Amino acid sequence: MSPRLFLAPQLRLGQLLPQARFVHARDIAFRGFECSAELCGAEDLLVLLEDELHQTAAGRLPAPGQVAGVLSQRELPHWPGPQCVVPDVWQALGQVAQAVAGWPARSLQLVGVWGTGLTSAAAQLIHRVLGTSGIATGLVSSALGHDGHRPYQVDGSRFRSPQMAQWLARIHEGGCTHAVLQVPGSHAPCKTLAGLELDVLCITRADEHAEWALQALEHLRPEGVLIVAAENVAARAVLDHWDGPALTVGLGEQWEVGATVLEEHPGEQTFLIHAGWETVPVRTRWLGSDYVRACLLATAVGLVHQFRLPMIARGLETLDGVPGCMEAVALGQEFPVVLLWPEAARCPSVLQAWQRAVRGKVHRVRWMPKPVASSAGKDSPLLPLAGTATHLHTAATWEELAHVLCQAAEGEAVLIELPAGIAPEQVERLRQRIAEWASSAPRLRIAA
Repeated sequence: MSPRLFLAPQLRLGQLLPQARFVHARDIAFRGFECSAELCGAEDLLVLLEDELHQTAAGRLPAPGQVAGVLSQRELPHWPGPQCVVPDVWQALGQVAQAVAGWPARSLQLVGVWGTGLTSAAAQLIHRVLGTSGIATGLVSSALGHDGHRPYQVDGSRFRSPQMAQWLARIHEGGCTHAVLQVPGSHAPCKTLAGLELDVLCITRADEHAEWALQALEHLRPEGVLIVAAENVAARAVLDHWDGPALTVGLGEQWEVGATVLEEHPGEQTFLIHAGWETVPVRTRWLGSDYVRACLLATAVGLVHQFRLPMIARGLETLDGVPGCMEAVALGQEFPVVLLWPEAARCPSVLQAWQRAVRGKVHRVRWMPKPVASSAGKDSPLLPLAGTATHLHTAATWEELAHVLCQAAEGEAVLIELPAGIAPEQVERLRQRIAEWASSAPRLRIAA
C-alpha cells in the first residue's frame, strides 16, 4: 500500500482491536501503517496480508526497532519484535485504516453498491439522485470519483480498505454528509468494506461469487436497508439471510419498485417507474434493460430517503453519460458512435438494446490500439447479438477504425469496445480523431 497513505496521532492497537493477542508486547503504539516491509518506518505498523506472508519465509522482515510492530493472522515464531495476532487481518486492517484516517466513515451515511453488471452506472445514478435532491454526496466508483466539489479519477485496481478510507476522508473534508461506494463484483467485499458499516446496500447481480454477496451483507447496519435487483435469482436469495427492511426492484410491476419500457430510439429510451400507487415517466440517453435496472436501484435509494418520484426522475435524467462505462461521441455524424468500456461491453442487454433501437446494422468494433493490445484479450470477448444485423470488427489502427466508420450509414450505429487498461489520453486522442474524421466528411449531415 505505497506510498504511505496516512500519518495520524499516536494510536494503540489494544484499543482498536480488543480481541487481538499480543506477542512480545502488551500493546503496540503506532502512527501510520504499511503493507510493505521496504516502506515501513519506525512509527509504522507493518501489516502482513495473506500474499505478503512469504516475506517471513524469505527473511526480509525488518529488525524490531525499525518498525512499531507487526499485525498478522499468525504468530511469527522467529521474529522477536512486538506482534499482534488477529483472526482476520483484512478486518483488522480496515479498522486500522479508518482510525488513522480519523474515522471519516462515522461522519457519513454510506450507500454501497455491489454486484456484477453496471454497478458503476448504478452508483453514479444514485449519486445524481441524492445530489439533485440537495444532499452533499461524494462518490467512489471504478469509473469516476467525486469529493463533493469536483470529479477525480479512481484507480479501480486498488479497491481495498486503506484506499477506501483515504477516499472517504477526502469526501468528508469536502463537506459531504453522504457517500456512494461502488464495490465491483470482482472484488471481495471483506477486503474493500472492512471497517465500514453501510446504511443502504444495493445488490445488482450475484451469479458469480454468490458468497461475496453475503460478505457485503455483513457490512450492512442492523437498521440498514437492503435493495436487490430481484429478477436475479442469486441476488434475491440474499433476502433469505436478512431480517431487516428491504426493497425489491426489477422490470415489470410485480416488484416493489418496477419499470415498464415504452420506447427505444438511437440515443434515447423512455420508461415508466412504478412505486406503490405512483408512476412517473423517465427519459434517458442510454439504452438497455440493465441500465433501467440501475435506474431502479437509484430510485429505491431515493425512496429510502423519502424523496418523491418526480424529484428522483429529474435526478436520473441529469446523467448524460457514464464516464468510464458508456460514452457517446456526438460530433456531427448521422449515426450514433458509442464508446463501451469493459463493464458495459460485457452486458449483452446494452448491445441488444442498440440493435433494437437503430433497426439497422450495428457495427461493433473491438478497439485494440497497440500499446494496450495485450490487455484487451480473453476477458472481454466479442459477444454475438441476436439476429444477423451485427457486424463484428477488430481494429488496431486508426485506418481500420475509419474504414468501419465509413461503412456506417444513417439508421445504423458504431459501438467501439475499449480494452481494459486503456489510458484516458488514448481515449481522448480517439475522440479527436473521430472529430477530425467527421468534420472532413462532406457527405455527413450535421446533427446535434
